[in-house]
Amino acid sequence: MNDTAYILWGADYLGNKVYEYCAGNNMHVLCFWDKNAENIKYCKGTPVYTPLADKIVERERERENCTIIICIGNNVLRAKLRVLAEKAGFNVLSDMLTLKIFRSALGDPPVFIRSHSLAAMTNEERLSAAFEYAASSNYAMYDHEKYYRERTRFAKNLVFASRGFSPRSVDFFENYVKNNGLVNLTALCGTPKGSFLNLPEYSPEQVAELDDPFVVLLNSNWKDMEEKLRQHGIPFCTLGDLELSVFDHKLEGAWFKAQKEHMLRAYRLFEDEVSKNIFADVVCNRIAPQYSTRRYGELMPFGTSYWDRTIFDIGEHECLVDAGAFDGDSLSSFLDAVDNQFDAVYAYEFDKENFLKLKACAESTPNSDKIFVIPKGVSDKEETVSVGGSSSGGTSICKDGDQTVELVPLDRDLEGKRITFIKMDIEGSEMAALRGSSTLISTQKPKCAISCYHHFSDLWNVPLLLKSLNKEYRFFLRHHSDCVWDTVCYAR
Repeated sequence: MNDTAYILWGADYLGNKVYEYCAGNNMHVLCFWDKNAENIKYCKGTPVYTPLADKIVERERERENCTIIICIGNNVLRAKLRVLAEKAGFNVLSDMLTLKIFRSALGDPPVFIRSHSLAAMTNEERLSAAFEYAASSNYAMYDHEKYYRERTRFAKNLVFASRGFSPRSVDFFENYVKNNGLVNLTALCGTPKGSFLNLPEYSPEQVAELDDPFVVLLNSNWKDMEEKLRQHGIPFCTLGDLELSVFDHKLEGAWFKAQKEHMLRAYRLFEDEVSKNIFADVVCNRIAPQYSTRRYGELMPFGTSYWDRTIFDIGEHECLVDAGAFDGDSLSSFLDAVDNQFDAVYAYEFDKENFLKLKACAESTPNSDKIFVIPKGVSDKEETVSVGGSSSGGTSICKDGDQTVELVPLDRDLEGKRITFIKMDIEGSEMAALRGSSTLISTQKPKCAISCYHHFSDLWNVPLLLKSLNKEYRFFLRHHSDCVWDTVCYAR
């Protein structure tokens, strides 16, 4: 079999095990086929395509000695797929040899010979399978992200596809283009309203005529546009594909094995099924999309960020800490949520340009005398650090930043103050800031809305830390964007 190139039909747990078997037996795997190819794209560093897609069939069928191994444990389904593949003109490995590979790949007797259907899996099974995949593939999704970042930088004609641009999103994406050096951005596609950098608007047909086009979908759950791009053979990714790791570096397989039980322990803390389902899908989308039941864009419609009244009772005497107050966006939404009735707001923002906007926002409110804007960051100790811009437009702590700022622990800076609500979105420094608020949290039990997406481990470390600081907390999780950003842990 060693002179043959193989297509593995199925990119879930069983397909991964068969791939490992092939790699160890000098069997060249050409690609995977999987019905969820649009979410997976790469598995074990190998492309994943939609089964029997016209262009794929035409290309792969022309190869000599190309054989399909159907990596499906269910005997009936495997037989049906065999018929489809053979009708399309492909060679399919015999069932006897397929089952022999299964047994060798999974152990003898086989430990896994069944259909690994998502519908039949519990959330904990999906989470465990995702961590096992990330560990065995040595975090393949990081390589997936790296590949698409390179494509966006080096394609001759980069195109942004969007349903439209609001004034605020224009500012964001202008910074995104600048921070990522995307000088090859030449056109827009599918924008019914708004404009961006005075770029021309092309149809998918016009994009297909460009030299070496590559499209970035700024809306992750835009299936009709994805289908149009596929029909015209235009390569693409979503914005989420470019930002999966956020602030993380490459995580090793051993790291996933060590973190798995901590992750599951945090999952069990969440109060409602909505939170548990979101947790499972957010985790899977980041490291093993084949185990996710919904894309990011399908997780969104759960109230306004931070002030979700389905979770919190928000009254007219709140004393808010807004850590990472940015330009006043979260302050404005808080004031709307409480109808400008509150006792105090302590808004922290260390970026100088954003601070001036925040200050202007605070001064324009009816109760500005109760809003204290503070040009500092929050952490677990007092120190002066360097900060700079990130690829996604935020400002975070880094070694070679263009600003020097002061950090303070909230326990010290707000000592003696009454605090009823803490909101944090501080570019990956949430864990340190929570440690610096330990006394405040343990004694006052403020409501909390803490961003937990900048580092993958924040998804479980944030609720675990909060629980250790105050055993009475109850936990909820919501996701507020159509990519990896804006997953928020709520505690009440």
